[in-house]
Amino acid sequence: MNKLQNKLYELLTKFERICKKNNITYYLGGGTALGAIRHHGFIPWDDDIDLYIDRENLQKIVDFREEFEKEELVYLDHSLYKNYNNCICRLVDKKSTMMIPSRMIDDHPKGYFLELFIIDPMPFDPKEKIQWRKKHWIYTELINTNFRVANYNIFEYLDKDLYNFYLARCKSEGREQLLKELESELFTIDIDESDEYCLRWGGNDVRIKKEWVGPPKYVSFEQTELPVLPYAEGALRAEYGESWMYIPEIEEQKIHDIISDDKKSYLEYVQIYKGLIDKPKLMEAYRKRKYLSPKVYFKSLEILEKQQAAHRVHVVDKLEKYGKTLEELDRMEKDGDFTGIEKNFEIWYRLQFSLIFNRTKSFLNIGDENLYYALLPLIKKGDYIPAKDVLSWRAKKLPVTGKLKKLSDFLNIISELYIKFYDNELKNEEDLILKLDEYCETIESYDAEYLKVSFLYCQASADKNKLERLEEQVYKLSIAYRDRVEFTGLLADIKFDLCRIEGLVELYNEVRENTKNGMLLLHVDERLNALTGRKYDESTTENNSVIERN
Repeated sequence: MNKLQNKLYELLTKFERICKKNNITYYLGGGTALGAIRHHGFIPWDDDIDLYIDRENLQKIVDFREEFEKEELVYLDHSLYKNYNNCICRLVDKKSTMMIPSRMIDDHPKGYFLELFIIDPMPFDPKEKIQWRKKHWIYTELINTNFRVANYNIFEYLDKDLYNFYLARCKSEGREQLLKELESELFTIDIDESDEYCLRWGGNDVRIKKEWVGPPKYVSFEQTELPVLPYAEGALRAEYGESWMYIPEIEEQKIHDIISDDKKSYLEYVQIYKGLIDKPKLMEAYRKRKYLSPKVYFKSLEILEKQQAAHRVHVVDKLEKYGKTLEELDRMEKDGDFTGIEKNFEIWYRLQFSLIFNRTKSFLNIGDENLYYALLPLIKKGDYIPAKDVLSWRAKKLPVTGKLKKLSDFLNIISELYIKFYDNELKNEEDLILKLDEYCETIESYDAEYLKVSFLYCQASADKNKLERLEEQVYKLSIAYRDRVEFTGLLADIKFDLCRIEGLVELYNEVRENTKNGMLLLHVDERLNALTGRKYDESTTENNSVIERN
């Protein structure tokens, strides 16, 4: 842990102690939950603490506010601090400094903080749920006066006309009155009448299935154990996508624009700069920017839609003129020429996965027949996640049928099995594995092969004969898929179980140096620690550069 994380960890363990004493249920959420599951502690570059809580337990924090304050944790929300314009509540240490520039002129404490994201039940009816999410975004947009919330992450639930309707009402009836009205409408739904929770932060919202929430599961976090959702893997998928376990490239590792000091109170900093700021003038500038920013954003969406339409015409025209016919593609599939199929759709891949389409999760329509063949090479080489994404974007327009339905069902089984895999429940999923086998006769897939042998490995347990037979099978797969190291990792695990130690450290190190899967890295490091007695973690030398990018 770095200095900032040490201070946050101190606040978090203090918070956990008070919550346990007063029977308050909460969960690590967001990047903090991701760190707990993927790193057994902080994500190395993380600089804040995210917590999930429902309104019933949030009320307990309000009720025990004085007890938190005795431990120097001040509770903040909009009802207590009118200029705290945020739908996320906080517990703040007043003796330190942790400032976000856009909130420097708020009248609330600005020390190191824990953020409380409220999970709210949504209506059960699908149409009512869509309307609820639209109004939930508007509520968040109205309460945040310093920055725009609308962005591409929630593109499909943005309703410009509804927003303008509420904006006009704000001018005539007052913002606080509208916020109270929306709170009464949105935050009073009984969970017994719902199947999903929703939480909102900044420019995103996350849907959490009711069955994922319940008595907390305690997992390792730095030097202690802290609570996560009982089905945390599902929530991580909901928030970060199906690739949540993979470590982002350095340029994608996001940190906040924060001014921090664990020794000085924020009051010392405020005293320095408050005389240099014309607060009324700055507040007016914020107000103008806030008013103009959504208008500019909605205009940019109109431009983007025109760009998408032009690119669709261009790609379809290129494929019609220079692409393979359906008969040729069918023959290439039967011959196993997936490389040839992939080359045929290079222009589609380039644009479908570019920001032009990807940022709004929009489908570049090339016809269902072509789409089927375009997705096959992705599935074959193990890129099931982008293939599944495209099918979900396609499904927003029209029902998925025929060959595409078969692909979609297959990928859903892959996804479900990976959930079981990361929840250590794969050995109980024989029925799903059998369903997977039904598809594998016609759909070749790296992920299907890996999940099937992983299931067999779970079933083999300590049976030496089964492990030896599986070792040969996994070895052949590791050769067939040389560019993927998951099979190499599984081969190393089998050798570990068979006590074949010679060359095992080198095998695990090969995996360690060639994967971005944080869960696999965590497992490999545990095995290397057991084999060598050396501690593999963020504090080790340059040999640990892969872990340092987590």
